[in-house]
Amino acid sequence: MGVLDLLPHCVSAVYFIYHQDVSDWNFGKISALRESALADEGGYRYYYMGYYIHSCVKMRYKGAYSPQYVLDPESYTWDLLDDDLRQRLNVRNYVSLSRDRRLGITASPESSWLQSKSMTTPNFRKELGLSLAQFGDDFDYAEGQKSDSNGGRQHCSLFDLKPPMPGVMTKEEVERDIDLDRWKIKFHSKTYTLDCLLGWDESDIRDRTSPRGSLAEFAACIGPDLVRSIVLSVGS
Repeated sequence: MGVLDLLPHCVSAVYFIYHQDVSDWNFGKISALRESALADEGGYRYYYMGYYIHSCVKMRYKGAYSPQYVLDPESYTWDLLDDDLRQRLNVRNYVSLSRDRRLGITASPESSWLQSKSMTTPNFRKELGLSLAQFGDDFDYAEGQKSDSNGGRQHCSLFDLKPPMPGVMTKEEVERDIDLDRWKIKFHSKTYTLDCLLGWDESDIRDRTSPRGSLAEFAACIGPDLVRSIVLSVGS
C-alpha cells in the first residue's frame, strides 16, 4: 500500500508498506517506478522520494534513480546526487555543497583552505573578508570534515542553525511563547514541573546537552499547544 501526496507540481512519496513475506521481491523499488510513471503520466514536474539519509542502508536505494537531486540544508537549492556528492557524504556526517563551494572544500577534505597551513597567518580571517563569528562557524564546519571525526559541531544547538530550520520555533519564540519552567514531568507516580529538576536554573537553553537545552529543542519542534497538553514521563 502506497501513501502519496499529490501536490500542484509534484508527486510526493510519503510511505509504502508491504507484507514481510514478499520482501525479497523489492516492492519498494517497484513502487518508486510506478510512482515516477504516475508523475510523468499526470503531467507533474517532479517526483519526490522523501528523505534521503546517506548513512541509512534502507534509504540508499533512492540514490539508484537518476537524475536524482538532494536539497542543500543551508541554501535550499537542489544539487545533483552524483559521484562527487556521494564521496563527500561517504566521509562526512554533514554536507552543504553551497558552503563547500564557498569555502573551496573539495571531495577530498584535506584540500580545504580552512585546513591548510595558510590559516595560521595573522591576517587570514581578514583576508577572507569574514566576520569573527562567521570564521568560527566555518572553522568548526571544516574541522568536522574528516571521516574519523565525531560529526563536527555535534553539540551545536538547534537554535544556532543558520538559516533556521523551517517549522521549528526560534529561541526567542520559545522564550516568549512557552513557559518551560512550568512544563510538567512525571517521575514514577509523582508529577513535578521542570524548574524542580536539579541544575535546571543553571542550565543554558543553547546547550543541548543540558536539561533546559534539550527540552527547549523538543518544545521548539512540537510547539506551545502540545507543550501545554502533554506531561513528560521518566521511569515506569
